[in-house]
Amino acid sequence: MSPLGIGSSKQIGRVQTPEHDNIELAKVQGVKTSSRGPVDPHQVPGDLQQTRNRAPFRMSSQLARDATKLAKGKQKMSADQLRHRMQVEGRYLAERMAHAEQIGEPESGYVSFSHIAAGLGSENSIADEIDQASAQLSRQLEELLAEPARPDQSNMQHMTGLLKDLLNAQSRLFAAHAAEYEEVRRMPNFSTEDKADILRSELSFATYATNSAVQIPAMVDKALDKASVIAASLDTLGQPEEAAQWHATANELKEVQKDISSDFKTAIDQAKLSLVLKQYQDTSSDWKNQGRAFMGQGLRQAGLSGFALGAVRAFTLAGMANHPVAQVFGAGLTTGIAHEVGTQLLATAILEIVGGATRPINSAEVLPTPNKLVSEDGQVRPRNDEEMKKEMDLVNAMRQEHEQSKNANKTGSLPGEAKAWAFFSGVQGARAAITSDMDLTAFQDAGAVTLGSILAGFFMGGTHGADGLNAKMTDQFGRKLHAHTMKEPSDKPTGARVKKAVDDGLAKLNPFETANRKVFENKVAAMIASMGYAKILDPAIDAVSGSSPAMKAGLTGLAAGVQSAMLLSQAWGGFGLGAQVTADKKALATERDRKALEQGGTAAPAGPRSYERLRTALNNTTDPGREHFTHATKAGTLSRKAEDAYVRLQGVGEMVEALVTDTLEDGPGLLAEAGSSVKKAFKGNKVEASSSAQGDTSKK
Repeated sequence: MSPLGIGSSKQIGRVQTPEHDNIELAKVQGVKTSSRGPVDPHQVPGDLQQTRNRAPFRMSSQLARDATKLAKGKQKMSADQLRHRMQVEGRYLAERMAHAEQIGEPESGYVSFSHIAAGLGSENSIADEIDQASAQLSRQLEELLAEPARPDQSNMQHMTGLLKDLLNAQSRLFAAHAAEYEEVRRMPNFSTEDKADILRSELSFATYATNSAVQIPAMVDKALDKASVIAASLDTLGQPEEAAQWHATANELKEVQKDISSDFKTAIDQAKLSLVLKQYQDTSSDWKNQGRAFMGQGLRQAGLSGFALGAVRAFTLAGMANHPVAQVFGAGLTTGIAHEVGTQLLATAILEIVGGATRPINSAEVLPTPNKLVSEDGQVRPRNDEEMKKEMDLVNAMRQEHEQSKNANKTGSLPGEAKAWAFFSGVQGARAAITSDMDLTAFQDAGAVTLGSILAGFFMGGTHGADGLNAKMTDQFGRKLHAHTMKEPSDKPTGARVKKAVDDGLAKLNPFETANRKVFENKVAAMIASMGYAKILDPAIDAVSGSSPAMKAGLTGLAAGVQSAMLLSQAWGGFGLGAQVTADKKALATERDRKALEQGGTAAPAGPRSYERLRTALNNTTDPGREHFTHATKAGTLSRKAEDAYVRLQGVGEMVEALVTDTLEDGPGLLAEAGSSVKKAFKGNKVEASSSAQGDTSKK
């Protein structure tokens, strides 16, 4: 099978190539070829170039016959003819690439999509016209903006109209081509070779669309800047009539900008989608990137877990070994604070130093708004309202599924937390079993616990990082949509990046900021609650202290493993409560706006609500399946039922800690408000009594 690609190993960009080469066209007698004429080597770098003293590119005999047949074909194509055209384009690109590799100049194999037709001896009249209009308009605009004196307002107004027309034409072109590729993707019975050829053609089109997408917006921005400056200067000079004309032009250009952000953006998103998916596929599937993510995020989590859940918790417990109740509150307090400090300072600094950071992929980027055009048997038409609604419903459902795939490898979801339990329960259980018959002091045992947390944290973080890159879903065309990609590396020195991370972290640790203080309260309360739950199994461990070494090791290891799961599940539930509160508030606001819209009004802004965390914890016990919750499983499945049961269990524990933290935050305000109400009521009664007494005196 021919290599897949469009001839360039680099990101989308332009490559300078020799300027003396000519184009090898398929010559078909009696058939008009592209109106573009000879390709200017400066127009599209690397396009259809030959190399001096090298064998010129020539199509294979089969490809030349197919190109001849394609050139003689009708302008309007059926679906089968579209499929054939895309296959021929893909094979042409593959042969160009193979020839370029053969002569040792791989970059010369790059062919812009808009020039493929010329290379095949056919025509792409729409692309020709748009490219020529774009180039001509760009030159005219540059000349207009370069005039030292104020340009004629009518010329600028005319230019604005041309920009708008060009924008609409390019939007239609991109949307129509995207619709054609979508129809062909729906066709059955593709061989592997056919799929590769069609994808190669589509990737070429996506590259062309991506490169073209920046040209018109840049022109509009330049024209708007010029018109705005002229209008402002005329205002300053006291020429309101002329200024009004330029303000009108500027406003019209602003409307063009709005068009760019709507239909044009949708068309571009659809057109470049195949290229976006391929880039994410190449990045996320690369075993080197997965290894970097495993090591980087593994070391990050090892540092955080070893510091907070390991050293701080274990040595606090060791220091209070003779005070079981104090252990719960003391270790909960220190561990909760240490976890937030470690999250904001230690963990971020480690990741900046070792690298391997990933980021979630925006679901709307890989599942864009549906195309307003649809192709049926090669004929493109607009979708009606019902069809658009059906397509939008499908996209929204897939976006939900994509979000779920992102949640499956992080804490806050059952699948993500279950992976962590496996490591912590296994490592700490094994540690407890091995040391159960050793005569260790409390502080020696704390050292072993810390080492176990470092090891378990490393595998937890590494697995989340690598599995997150590998996590993906399948769309309606069978394409793989990845959930995460590598975070773009910064070009700043490591020291500067670490300093910025620490500075940002210190800002988030300021306890005088309400949001920061609530995070501390959440984590401390969650750790106290989880420490209390884990303590339930201490009597079972003590009960087997006099058993045989084998039984003691087995039961102690089992109990320690279960304790880890109990501790972590409740802690992570509490840690995520703040984000859940925010999601609940957003959902309430959306629902309030929807109801107000149905009633023909506008919803009043919501006031502050007391005991928000307690309300969310209650929601977790009564409505764990609500749509905006952090789900990692599909609704209606057995997995979702298990996830809901887990969230309910966490919610029960969260209610206790939320009651305490909300009382700390909201209690003083509520008491002050109640006191003020009592004072007002008392004052009102005194006034009423005084008025009544005065009335009685007047009667006498």
